[in-house]
Amino acid sequence: MHRSGTTLLSQLFNAAGIFQGVFRDHNSEAFHFLSINQQTLEKSRGDWLTPVDPKPEDWYDITAEELYAIHFQVGANPQKLKWLKNYPWGWKDPRNTFTLPMYLKLFPKAKVIHVIRNGKDVALSLKQRNSVEGEVVDERLESLAFNFHLWEKYVERGNNYAKTIDSFLEVKYEDLLAKDSVVLNKIKTWGNIDLKPHLSRVKVQKVKAYPQELIDLASRSECYKKWYDKDYSL
Repeated sequence: MHRSGTTLLSQLFNAAGIFQGVFRDHNSEAFHFLSINQQTLEKSRGDWLTPVDPKPEDWYDITAEELYAIHFQVGANPQKLKWLKNYPWGWKDPRNTFTLPMYLKLFPKAKVIHVIRNGKDVALSLKQRNSVEGEVVDERLESLAFNFHLWEKYVERGNNYAKTIDSFLEVKYEDLLAKDSVVLNKIKTWGNIDLKPHLSRVKVQKVKAYPQELIDLASRSECYKKWYDKDYSL
Protein backbone atom coordinates (compact mmCIF):
# COMPACT_ATOMS: atom_id res chain seq x y z
CA MET A 1 0.00 0.00 0.00
CA HIS A 2 1.09 3.59 -0.62
CA ARG A 3 2.66 5.33 2.40
CA SER A 4 3.69 1.95 3.86
CA GLY A 5 7.46 2.28 3.79
CA THR A 6 7.97 1.07 0.24
CA THR A 7 10.26 4.03 -0.48
CA LEU A 8 12.44 3.23 2.50
CA LEU A 9 12.65 -0.43 1.53
CA SER A 10 13.49 0.44 -2.08
CA GLN A 11 16.25 2.80 -0.96
CA LEU A 12 17.68 0.18 1.37
CA PHE A 13 17.63 -2.42 -1.40
CA ASN A 14 19.34 -0.03 -3.81
CA ALA A 15 22.06 0.71 -1.22
CA ALA A 16 22.49 -3.03 -0.73
CA GLY A 17 23.12 -3.54 -4.45
CA ILE A 18 19.63 -4.40 -5.74
CA PHE A 19 19.49 -1.88 -8.56
CA GLN A 20 16.20 0.03 -8.59
CA GLY A 21 16.51 1.72 -11.98
CA VAL A 22 18.44 4.60 -13.57
CA PHE A 23 15.59 7.10 -13.48
CA ARG A 24 13.42 7.17 -10.35
CA ASP A 25 11.08 9.76 -8.87
CA HIS A 26 11.17 11.16 -5.32
CA ASN A 27 9.30 8.06 -4.12
CA SER A 28 12.07 5.83 -5.52
CA GLU A 29 9.73 4.54 -8.23
CA ALA A 30 11.34 3.77 -11.60
CA PHE A 31 9.54 5.97 -14.13
CA HIS A 32 9.09 3.22 -16.72
CA PHE A 33 7.43 0.81 -14.30
CA LEU A 34 5.29 3.61 -12.90
CA SER A 35 4.13 4.57 -16.39
CA ILE A 36 3.40 0.97 -17.38
CA ASN A 37 1.38 0.41 -14.22
CA GLN A 38 -0.63 3.59 -14.71
CA GLN A 39 -1.42 2.80 -18.34
CA THR A 40 -2.37 -0.79 -17.54
CA LEU A 41 -4.72 0.20 -14.73
CA GLU A 42 -6.27 2.94 -16.85
CA LYS A 43 -7.03 0.50 -19.67
CA SER A 44 -9.01 -1.55 -17.15
CA ARG A 45 -10.66 1.66 -15.88
CA GLY A 46 -8.78 1.83 -12.63
CA ASP A 47 -6.00 3.79 -10.95
CA TRP A 48 -4.18 3.71 -7.63
CA LEU A 49 -7.18 5.17 -5.80
CA THR A 50 -9.64 2.79 -7.47
CA PRO A 51 -7.47 -0.30 -7.91
CA VAL A 52 -8.56 -3.19 -10.11
CA ASP A 53 -7.04 -6.44 -11.31
CA PRO A 54 -6.19 -5.56 -14.93
CA LYS A 55 -7.58 -7.91 -17.56
CA PRO A 56 -4.89 -9.82 -19.48
CA GLU A 57 -5.96 -8.12 -22.70
CA ASP A 58 -5.11 -4.79 -21.04
CA TRP A 59 -1.60 -5.80 -20.03
CA TYR A 60 1.21 -3.66 -21.40
CA ASP A 61 2.81 -5.08 -24.53
CA ILE A 62 6.54 -5.32 -23.86
CA THR A 63 9.10 -8.11 -23.65
CA ALA A 64 11.19 -8.95 -20.61
CA GLU A 65 14.35 -8.04 -22.54
CA GLU A 66 12.98 -4.64 -23.55
CA LEU A 67 11.91 -3.82 -20.01
CA TYR A 68 15.25 -4.97 -18.63
CA ALA A 69 17.13 -2.79 -21.12
CA ILE A 70 15.05 0.26 -20.16
CA HIS A 71 15.68 -0.37 -16.46
CA PHE A 72 19.45 -0.24 -17.00
CA GLN A 73 19.32 2.29 -19.88
CA VAL A 74 21.51 0.18 -22.15
CA GLY A 75 19.36 0.42 -25.26
CA ALA A 76 19.59 -2.65 -27.48
CA ASN A 77 23.30 -3.27 -26.83
CA PRO A 78 23.50 -7.08 -26.66
CA GLN A 79 26.92 -7.07 -25.01
CA LYS A 80 25.79 -4.86 -22.14
CA LEU A 81 22.62 -6.90 -21.72
CA LYS A 82 24.68 -10.06 -21.56
CA TRP A 83 27.02 -8.54 -18.97
CA LEU A 84 24.06 -7.43 -16.84
CA LYS A 85 22.25 -10.75 -17.12
CA ASN A 86 22.87 -11.81 -13.53
CA TYR A 87 23.04 -8.35 -11.95
CA PRO A 88 20.60 -8.11 -9.00
CA TRP A 89 17.81 -5.64 -9.65
CA GLY A 90 14.23 -4.84 -8.80
CA TRP A 91 11.66 -2.08 -8.60
CA LYS A 92 8.91 -0.82 -6.37
CA ASP A 93 5.51 0.68 -6.98
CA PRO A 94 2.49 -0.03 -4.76
CA ARG A 95 0.47 -0.46 -7.97
CA ASN A 96 2.39 -3.70 -8.42
CA THR A 97 -0.09 -5.09 -5.90
CA PHE A 98 -2.61 -5.30 -8.72
CA THR A 99 -0.41 -5.55 -11.82
CA LEU A 100 1.92 -8.25 -10.47
CA PRO A 101 0.49 -11.12 -12.60
CA MET A 102 1.52 -9.17 -15.71
CA TYR A 103 5.11 -9.00 -14.50
CA LEU A 104 5.25 -12.58 -13.30
CA LYS A 105 4.49 -13.67 -16.85
CA LEU A 106 7.61 -11.77 -17.95
CA PHE A 107 9.72 -12.68 -14.92
CA PRO A 108 8.38 -15.99 -13.54
CA LYS A 109 11.33 -16.41 -11.15
CA ALA A 110 10.87 -13.01 -9.53
CA LYS A 111 11.13 -12.68 -5.77
CA VAL A 112 8.29 -10.64 -4.29
CA ILE A 113 8.31 -8.74 -1.01
CA HIS A 114 5.16 -7.24 0.50
CA VAL A 115 5.67 -4.52 3.13
CA ILE A 116 2.75 -3.76 5.43
CA ARG A 117 2.32 -0.72 7.67
CA ASN A 118 -0.26 0.01 10.36
CA GLY A 119 -3.41 1.04 8.51
CA LYS A 120 -4.12 3.87 10.89
CA ASP A 121 -0.75 5.43 10.15
CA VAL A 122 -1.31 4.98 6.41
CA ALA A 123 -4.71 6.69 6.59
CA LEU A 124 -3.24 9.66 8.45
CA SER A 125 -0.25 9.87 6.13
CA LEU A 126 -2.42 9.90 3.00
CA LYS A 127 -4.50 12.74 4.38
CA GLN A 128 -1.42 14.69 5.42
CA ARG A 129 0.25 14.23 2.02
CA ASN A 130 -2.93 15.45 0.32
CA SER A 131 -2.02 19.02 1.27
CA VAL A 132 1.64 18.82 0.20
CA GLU A 133 2.48 20.89 -2.86
CA GLY A 134 3.58 18.77 -5.81
CA GLU A 135 1.89 15.61 -4.56
CA VAL A 136 -1.29 14.01 -5.85
CA VAL A 137 -4.33 15.82 -4.47
CA ASP A 138 -7.72 14.16 -4.38
CA GLU A 139 -10.78 15.13 -2.36
CA ARG A 140 -11.36 11.51 -1.35
CA LEU A 141 -8.06 11.44 0.54
CA GLU A 142 -9.46 13.89 3.07
CA SER A 143 -11.57 11.01 4.39
CA LEU A 144 -9.81 8.79 6.93
CA ALA A 145 -12.40 6.08 6.30
CA PHE A 146 -11.68 6.11 2.56
CA ASN A 147 -7.95 5.92 3.22
CA PHE A 148 -8.29 3.08 5.70
CA HIS A 149 -10.50 1.01 3.40
CA LEU A 150 -8.06 1.61 0.54
CA TRP A 151 -5.32 0.23 2.79
CA GLU A 152 -7.46 -2.86 3.40
CA LYS A 153 -7.86 -3.46 -0.34
CA TYR A 154 -4.13 -3.29 -0.98
CA VAL A 155 -3.10 -5.39 2.01
CA GLU A 156 -5.66 -8.12 1.32
CA ARG A 157 -4.74 -8.27 -2.37
CA GLY A 158 -1.05 -8.35 -1.60
CA ASN A 159 -1.46 -11.05 1.02
CA ASN A 160 -3.27 -13.27 -1.50
CA TYR A 161 -0.03 -13.78 -3.42
CA ALA A 162 1.38 -15.71 -0.48
CA LYS A 163 -0.71 -18.65 -1.67
CA THR A 164 0.63 -18.69 -5.24
CA ILE A 165 4.23 -17.36 -5.23
CA ASP A 166 7.04 -19.48 -3.83
CA SER A 167 9.59 -16.67 -3.36
CA PHE A 168 7.19 -14.42 -1.46
CA LEU A 169 7.94 -12.59 1.80
CA GLU A 170 5.81 -10.30 3.95
CA VAL A 171 7.36 -7.87 6.42
CA LYS A 172 5.99 -5.15 8.67
CA TYR A 173 7.27 -1.61 8.29
CA GLU A 174 7.40 -1.23 12.04
CA ASP A 175 9.83 -4.16 12.26
CA LEU A 176 12.10 -2.44 9.74
CA LEU A 177 12.03 0.75 11.80
CA ALA A 178 12.89 -1.27 14.90
CA LYS A 179 15.75 -2.90 12.97
CA ASP A 180 14.38 -6.23 14.10
CA SER A 181 17.06 -8.86 13.58
CA VAL A 182 14.54 -11.62 12.89
CA VAL A 183 13.02 -9.66 9.99
CA LEU A 184 16.43 -8.60 8.66
CA ASN A 185 17.56 -12.23 8.70
CA LYS A 186 14.39 -13.26 6.86
CA ILE A 187 15.15 -10.72 4.12
CA LYS A 188 18.72 -11.96 3.88
CA THR A 189 17.56 -15.57 3.57
CA TRP A 190 14.80 -14.69 1.09
CA GLY A 191 16.85 -12.57 -1.30
CA ASN A 192 20.46 -12.77 -0.16
CA ILE A 193 20.14 -9.08 0.73
CA ASP A 194 22.02 -7.77 3.78
CA LEU A 195 20.36 -4.54 4.93
CA LYS A 196 22.21 -4.22 8.24
CA PRO A 197 25.09 -2.07 6.90
CA HIS A 198 22.57 0.43 5.50
CA LEU A 199 20.24 1.00 8.46
CA SER A 200 21.58 4.46 9.36
CA ARG A 201 18.81 5.96 7.20
CA VAL A 202 16.12 4.19 9.26
CA LYS A 203 14.49 6.47 11.85
CA VAL A 204 12.38 5.24 14.74
CA GLN A 205 8.68 6.01 14.39
CA LYS A 206 7.10 8.18 17.07
CA VAL A 207 4.12 6.80 18.95
CA LYS A 208 1.06 8.88 18.19
CA ALA A 209 -2.49 9.30 19.41
CA TYR A 210 -5.10 8.27 16.81
CA PRO A 211 -8.50 9.85 16.18
CA GLN A 212 -11.37 7.81 17.57
CA GLU A 213 -12.68 7.32 14.04
CA LEU A 214 -9.57 5.35 13.11
CA ILE A 215 -9.61 3.36 16.32
CA ASP A 216 -13.21 2.35 15.59
CA LEU A 217 -12.43 1.45 11.97
CA ALA A 218 -9.51 -0.71 13.05
CA SER A 219 -11.53 -2.46 15.75
CA ARG A 220 -14.04 -3.63 13.10
CA SER A 221 -11.49 -4.61 10.47
CA GLU A 222 -10.55 -8.28 10.11
CA CYS A 223 -7.63 -7.24 7.93
CA TYR A 224 -6.32 -4.95 10.65
CA LYS A 225 -6.77 -7.55 13.37
CA LYS A 226 -4.66 -10.00 11.39
CA TRP A 227 -1.62 -7.71 11.47
CA TYR A 228 -2.13 -5.27 14.33
CA ASP A 229 -4.43 -6.86 16.86
CA LYS A 230 -2.72 -5.50 19.99
CA ASP A 231 -2.38 -1.76 19.52
CA TYR A 232 -5.92 -0.36 19.51
CA SER A 233 -5.07 1.79 22.52
CA LEU A 234 -2.34 3.79 20.77
